[in-house]
This record gives sequence, C-alpha cells and structure tokens, in this order.
Amino acid sequence: MPVRALIALLLVLVAGAADAAVLIEARSRGEPLRLVVDWQGGRVRVERPGEAHLVDLAAGFVYELGATPTRTSAFLRPGYQEPPPWRLETFGPGPIRAGHASIYHVLFLGEQVCAEILANPWMIPFTDPGVQALALLERLKGEAPEAADCGEAPLTTLGAAGWPLLVGKIDRPTLETRSIRFDYRPPAGELAVPAPFAEPIQGGQP
Repeated sequence: MPVRALIALLLVLVAGAADAAVLIEARSRGEPLRLVVDWQGGRVRVERPGEAHLVDLAAGFVYELGATPTRTSAFLRPGYQEPPPWRLETFGPGPIRAGHASIYHVLFLGEQVCAEILANPWMIPFTDPGVQALALLERLKGEAPEAADCGEAPLTTLGAAGWPLLVGKIDRPTLETRSIRFDYRPPAGELAVPAPFAEPIQGGQP
C-alpha cells in the first residue's frame, strides 16, 4: 500500500475514536520515559522517575503534577522546526523497532556525524505533540542547548523525521523506544488539567 494511502487510512481509523491517544514508552539516557499524547486535543502527559507533567500545547501551559501542582506559561517559538545548523540525511530503510518499520537517518552538524536516528515520517501527525512537549520541558528546565553541540541536539531536531524510535548508536542508544501504541485510551483524569486550575467547559471536561 502506498505510504500516502496508509497515512490516510490510519488517520481515518484513529480519528474515528475520539478518545484514542498515543502511548509511548521509552528509555532516555538510561531512565524510563512515558508519554501519553492526545494528538487531537494538544495535551501531552510526560512521566519520568519522580516527576510528571501535563503539557497543554493548545492553551500554552505546562503543569507540574503532584500534591501541589503548579502552572507555567510556555510556548515554542515560531520556526522551532527549522533544522539549521543541523542536517538530517536519509539513508534508506532501517530495522523494525518497537514493532514498527523505521527509516535510517544520520544527523550531522557541519560535516560531523552526531547521531544515528531511526524514525518514520508517517508518525509525525500523531507524535509531534510529544516532541513539542519534551522540547518545552527541556527549555523550562534549562536543559536546552544554547549553542549547537553535536552531543546535545534539540529534541525538535531529533524528532524532525518522526518520533525517534532510536537515537544515538544502534548498539549504544541515548533514546530507545520500547513500545508505541496508537489506540491507547487514557483512564479518566490522566490528561485532565489539575483541579486547582481546571475551569468547567460547557458540555465537556476541563
């Protein structure tokens, strides 16, 4: 089946389930990383050991979840997807990762090879909110690189070709996706705005 036809079919199937989200489970620099991506509503829950955040891309807020939740206003700057000074080159089909086909890319900074990336562009409509959410958290925590560094490429660059199923070296990944589901149904409240900040919406949920 042609790629465009496959994308169209998947869009129809996923959009048909209004409560469907994307569940991504990965390891980033040796630590568990879990994302629940509501790609239709623009909300992403990000969980790492000892912390959890809800990123509301549509409203421009990042909530730190916990006993006393906090809210921070945050937006990605226009043009956040622009690749310079990085260069992402496609080299052809890659191996199956996390149950999905991949395309093999190499990330360059000038002529220096920075990372191998396995990704697939058909995932972009569903997973790009997750990339944006991680990029916002990276910036808010002061972890976003201020200058181009081959070992510290921004997440928006690493995810430019689709959700990164693997980043780094094939045998020494810095980010490795263990599973990714496109039919996940979040339990009640998992993607809800924390109660202190919730505002009732007529006919819907906060």
